[in-house]
Amino acid sequence: MKRGGKRNPTGKGGFVKGRSGNPRGRPKKDFEAQALVAAATNDGADIVKVVDEIMRLTPDCDAKGNPIADPTAQVRLAAAKALADRLWGTAPTRDSLTVTGPGGGPVQHKWVEVPVAPPKEISE
Repeated sequence: MKRGGKRNPTGKGGFVKGRSGNPRGRPKKDFEAQALVAAATNDGADIVKVVDEIMRLTPDCDAKGNPIADPTAQVRLAAAKALADRLWGTAPTRDSLTVTGPGGGPVQHKWVEVPVAPPKEISE
């Protein structure tokens, strides 16, 4: 087949009626790998420490004041993300969440004012 050519010249489609397009289904969660990551990262505490360290880094700057990317921090952050995804799973994306209000309508917001008591005077 030539590149750029019509992939479905008959127009009938490639799906068979009544047959799953994903017959094996979603792969099962690898609990062994999850247990290894948990053991190696102190149940994820080490992952959180790495991400915290990277977030607190003050970037080095060039002569013009532009921050210089630290490739070591980028690699460590990518590794921490991969381990966290294996341990806790990936975070839901915006596309996978649906937020609606009562009866499927728009979300209604209500502003609530909370009274704050004035600070008490300390007597010595």
